[in-house]
Amino acid sequence: MSLRIDQNALQERLLLHRQFLKGVHGGQRLILKLHDAADLIFTKHNVSWAELAGTDLRRCAFVNASMIGISLFGANLEGADMRGADLSKGDLRGINLRKVNLEGANLAQADIRDGRLFVQIEHGGYEPFSDGVSRIDDANLSRANLQSARLGHVFGPRTDLSGANLRHANLVKANLSESDLSGADLSGADLSHANLGGCVLHGAVLLGATMDGTNFGGADLTASLFKKSDMAPDQLNDAVVAPSLKEAGGTIADILREHSVWVRTLGAEGAQADMSGIDLTGMSLSGVELSAVKMARATLTNVNMTGCSLSMAQLDGALMRNVKCNDADLRGAQLVGTNLTGANLSRARMGLVHIAGGVDAEWPTNLSGADLRGANLSHADLRNANLEGANLQKADLRQANLAGAILLDANVTGTDFRDANLTEADFRGAKGFKH
Repeated sequence: MSLRIDQNALQERLLLHRQFLKGVHGGQRLILKLHDAADLIFTKHNVSWAELAGTDLRRCAFVNASMIGISLFGANLEGADMRGADLSKGDLRGINLRKVNLEGANLAQADIRDGRLFVQIEHGGYEPFSDGVSRIDDANLSRANLQSARLGHVFGPRTDLSGANLRHANLVKANLSESDLSGADLSGADLSHANLGGCVLHGAVLLGATMDGTNFGGADLTASLFKKSDMAPDQLNDAVVAPSLKEAGGTIADILREHSVWVRTLGAEGAQADMSGIDLTGMSLSGVELSAVKMARATLTNVNMTGCSLSMAQLDGALMRNVKCNDADLRGAQLVGTNLTGANLSRARMGLVHIAGGVDAEWPTNLSGADLRGANLSHADLRNANLEGANLQKADLRQANLAGAILLDANVTGTDFRDANLTEADFRGAKGFKH
């Protein structure tokens, strides 16, 4: 029977471990091998390099805990809350992570392959502690960082990997059927013979990925970024992919002309432009009237939208990598989960839009969950904008106006806020924010 440890005893051990990490005399490394620690709280504690192999950690709370290099070999964490935890370089072989919440967790370079833990029995022999199979199914890994992690066959079906960083990950023969991979970065990943059947891949990046024998049957690759030359000719026959405007049966000139009339006459004439899910890669739309346009999940990579009027535009889930939206009017636009990595949004207007008429209200720009890594937002107007959960790593926000903006749980690691107006901006839970 595993030795039970309670919360009070754990607190004492955590204090000694903290002293150990600081090199303080009398400190002791946290070693809880083969213990029963179910339902305990480790939230915000530093348990880096601790030894918890084979331990029962079901339903434990590790929210925002530092767990760098930790040994969780053969541990059971089913149902644990590990949001924002740093498990980089950890030994997670043979671990059970079923139904675990790993939203925003860092698992870079972690070893999550199968691995069997052996324990000593009577008469000096050894027997396996478990079957050694690593499991991560029905788990939430939204926005988790799994770059260069050693994954083996760890993932199971129906896993939430939306917005996850899986660059160069080894996913050979992984069964990710019916999983959510929207916005995931799979650049350079090895997906050989992986099962992505029925997966949602809206906005996912697959550039440089190895996809020999990968099953995309029933998968939705709308607004995803990949090269058809990296796939077999018939590999996407049963998948949903973004059609070009020509394939959709329209011309950009006709659509824009009708939309302009629709905007000018407040909907009395013309037709609202609906280019949702359409591939418009590389197109020039500079200065065009696109207010209230429907472009959800459209592919807009490298599109020139300089000076466009995009107020109240519907751009949720669109792929807008390296788009030029400098000096554009995006007030009240919906950009939930949109991929804007490397985008030029300098001097863009993304504050409130006033809605007149029957409903007298102000509508904010919604960038919640958007990927803005490396984007240029210098001098942008982001007053009252919703950036909850957005990824702003290394973005340029110099002299931007963020007064009243919501940045709850956003990632602002390396973001340049020099001379920005942060009056009453809400940074609660923001990662990397320096007060």
